[in-house]
Amino acid sequence: MYLKSLVLKGFKSFADRSVLALEPGIIAVVGPNGSGKSNISDAVLWVLGERNAKHLRGQAMEDVIFAGSSARKSVGIAEVDLVLDNSDGTLPVDFDEVAVTRRMYRSGESEYLINGVVARRMDVLDILHDSGLGTGTHSIISQGSLDSILQSKPEDRRALIEEAAGVLKHKQRKAKSERKLAAMDAHLARVKDVAAEVERQLGPLERKAKRARTYQGLADELADLSLSLAVDDLRTLRRGWDDALARERALEAELEEKRAAIAQAEAAAEELQEKIRRESVDAGELARRHRRASSAVERFDGATLLLHEKRRAAQSYEAELRVTLEANAAKRAQAEADRAQAVEQLAEVQRDREQADANVARLASEQSENAQKRRSLEREAEELEREARRRACAGAGAPRAGRNAGGADQRPCACEADRGSWQGAGAAAGAREGGGRVARGGRDAGRAGARGARRGRGRRARPRGRGVGRARDGARRAGRGARRGIA
Repeated sequence: MYLKSLVLKGFKSFADRSVLALEPGIIAVVGPNGSGKSNISDAVLWVLGERNAKHLRGQAMEDVIFAGSSARKSVGIAEVDLVLDNSDGTLPVDFDEVAVTRRMYRSGESEYLINGVVARRMDVLDILHDSGLGTGTHSIISQGSLDSILQSKPEDRRALIEEAAGVLKHKQRKAKSERKLAAMDAHLARVKDVAAEVERQLGPLERKAKRARTYQGLADELADLSLSLAVDDLRTLRRGWDDALARERALEAELEEKRAAIAQAEAAAEELQEKIRRESVDAGELARRHRRASSAVERFDGATLLLHEKRRAAQSYEAELRVTLEANAAKRAQAEADRAQAVEQLAEVQRDREQADANVARLASEQSENAQKRRSLEREAEELEREARRRACAGAGAPRAGRNAGGADQRPCACEADRGSWQGAGAAAGAREGGGRVARGGRDAGRAGARGARRGRGRRARPRGRGVGRARDGARRAGRGARRGIA
């Protein structure tokens, strides 16, 4: 395999189409500085797929397009054709000649062609991979590259040796495969995340689907019931419509009969008038007949007017019937719409009522439980207070008994004195539990008992019996008032 020809058009200094025919062996290009010798190697490197503008001695890739001069204007495309002789089958294609073409437009678009067929840059690199040509290889050594190769580090020399030995292409394929495997691992992780998310959503979606199926079944049932109701309403309206049509036909027949009677009466009146005109020559003899005929004509005129009025009334009645039929049709449509709305409102009201009934039952049960708890707590508190007072009285009974025997102190026991007020309070609590209201008499009795208890505690000079008696009387009054309040 060898380079057979090189065609340049619009590439750097080659504004016109230039063809370089090459033969096997060493070819030397000789010329002065600035004649474009390096542009030939740049063209070969560019057509092989170079994408770095600095390797082509430029700042941007659009610099490879002929920019114009003082003698001619610039061009809009750069094109290079590289023709390789493949008679020995070095390249993996079934052609003796392989033409690799690259085009670059000033808009920045670029395309590759292999034997005139549009291809990708990867296709070009794959064809040239085993031949040692392509980007990143040392098949083309530009200006200054030889010195860098001679002064390169051992790692760089190793890369050069691997390229010459054909190992570089396998490393590139390995790197490409590793990149594909990394991308595949990323895609697999993403697929696993998506699968986990989908599995997590399957449960709620299944429940939603079940509810949707239930809703669909209920909706179908509601539609069937609505259709049945609509059919019943339609049948009722159809019967009413048939009855109205029958009445309309009867009224039309009656109207035709009346019209025929009116026509006969008008014909009879015209005949009578004609007869009167024929007999008017004998006015002297027939004056009486004329008067009778005139009266008969007047009667017939009255009858005619009456028939005309009846006719107008029948016509107006017919118009009213038609208006009524139209109004009935409009009412029927409105009734169907109202019925559908009423069905929806009824369903919503039933749901609200069921929810309200459940709430009322729950609140009633909670209220009864709270009332029972409150009553039990009040009873326990009263029992504890009575027990505490009995213990206090039992502890203070012995010293008080000694003092009473010596005549030094005649005051009543505090628990006995307060018993009336506590009995009044207990009666009031019982009244609240029984009926929720305490009578005025019970409150007055409780107050009297409390006053008696205070008097029994406050007066030391009075005998012990009188204070205790007053406290007991106050308690009795409070109990009687509480009982009256409960009753």
